[in-house]
Amino acid sequence: MKELPTRELEEIARLRTQRELEDYVIPDEIRGNVSVTMLFEDGQRVFLLYVPGKTRLDPRIIARTTVDAMTGEATVEVLGLERI
Repeated sequence: MKELPTRELEEIARLRTQRELEDYVIPDEIRGNVSVTMLFEDGQRVFLLYVPGKTRLDPRIIARTTVDAMTGEATVEVLGLERI
Protein backbone atom coordinates (compact mmCIF):
# COMPACT_ATOMS: atom_id res chain seq x y z
CA MET A 1 0.00 0.00 0.00
CA LYS A 2 1.28 3.46 -0.92
CA GLU A 3 1.40 6.45 1.44
CA LEU A 4 -1.03 9.28 0.85
CA PRO A 5 0.48 12.52 -0.49
CA THR A 6 1.67 14.98 2.15
CA ARG A 7 -0.80 17.67 1.02
CA GLU A 8 -3.69 15.25 1.51
CA LEU A 9 -2.43 14.32 4.99
CA GLU A 10 -2.10 18.02 5.86
CA GLU A 11 -5.70 18.67 4.78
CA ILE A 12 -7.00 15.70 6.79
CA ALA A 13 -5.15 17.00 9.85
CA ARG A 14 -6.36 20.57 9.32
CA LEU A 15 -10.01 19.58 9.04
CA ARG A 16 -9.95 17.13 11.97
CA THR A 17 -8.10 19.60 14.22
CA GLN A 18 -10.44 22.44 13.28
CA ARG A 19 -13.50 20.29 13.99
CA GLU A 20 -12.11 19.15 17.37
CA LEU A 21 -11.17 22.68 18.47
CA GLU A 22 -14.74 23.89 17.94
CA ASP A 23 -15.50 22.43 21.39
CA TYR A 24 -12.75 24.42 23.13
CA VAL A 25 -12.11 28.00 24.24
CA ILE A 26 -9.09 29.47 22.45
CA PRO A 27 -7.83 32.53 24.34
CA ASP A 28 -7.58 35.72 22.27
CA GLU A 29 -3.93 36.21 23.20
CA ILE A 30 -2.88 33.02 21.39
CA ARG A 31 -5.31 33.12 18.46
CA GLY A 32 -3.05 35.10 16.13
CA ASN A 33 0.19 33.43 17.21
CA VAL A 34 -0.49 29.78 16.38
CA SER A 35 1.96 27.79 14.24
CA VAL A 36 2.01 24.21 12.97
CA THR A 37 4.77 21.71 12.37
CA MET A 38 4.79 18.14 11.07
CA LEU A 39 6.78 15.23 12.51
CA PHE A 40 7.32 11.74 11.10
CA GLU A 41 6.64 8.83 13.51
CA ASP A 42 6.45 5.17 12.43
CA GLY A 43 4.29 5.51 9.31
CA GLN A 44 2.31 8.36 10.78
CA ARG A 45 2.44 12.10 10.41
CA VAL A 46 2.05 14.08 13.61
CA PHE A 47 0.89 17.67 13.26
CA LEU A 48 1.52 19.90 16.26
CA LEU A 49 -0.48 23.10 16.61
CA TYR A 50 1.45 25.34 18.97
CA VAL A 51 2.21 28.82 20.20
CA PRO A 52 5.94 29.57 20.06
CA GLY A 53 7.62 30.19 23.42
CA LYS A 54 10.38 32.59 24.34
CA THR A 55 12.84 30.06 22.91
CA ARG A 56 12.28 27.27 20.39
CA LEU A 57 12.54 24.77 23.24
CA ASP A 58 9.44 25.91 25.14
CA PRO A 59 6.42 26.03 22.80
CA ARG A 60 2.88 25.73 24.15
CA ILE A 61 1.37 22.80 22.27
CA ILE A 62 -2.41 23.08 22.05
CA ALA A 63 -3.25 20.18 19.71
CA ARG A 64 -1.53 17.03 18.48
CA THR A 65 -3.12 15.42 15.43
CA THR A 66 -1.83 12.04 14.31
CA VAL A 67 -2.66 10.88 10.77
CA ASP A 68 -1.92 7.40 9.45
CA ALA A 69 0.06 7.94 6.24
CA MET A 70 -1.51 4.89 4.56
CA THR A 71 -5.18 5.11 5.54
CA GLY A 72 -5.67 8.79 6.42
CA GLU A 73 -7.24 7.83 9.74
CA ALA A 74 -6.70 10.66 12.22
CA THR A 75 -6.90 11.28 15.95
CA VAL A 76 -6.69 14.63 17.75
CA GLU A 77 -5.47 15.29 21.27
CA VAL A 78 -6.17 18.78 22.66
CA LEU A 79 -3.83 19.99 25.38
CA GLY A 80 -4.26 22.79 27.91
CA LEU A 81 -7.52 24.29 26.60
CA GLU A 82 -10.90 24.41 28.34
CA ARG A 83 -13.97 22.81 26.81
CA ILE A 84 -16.92 25.07 26.06
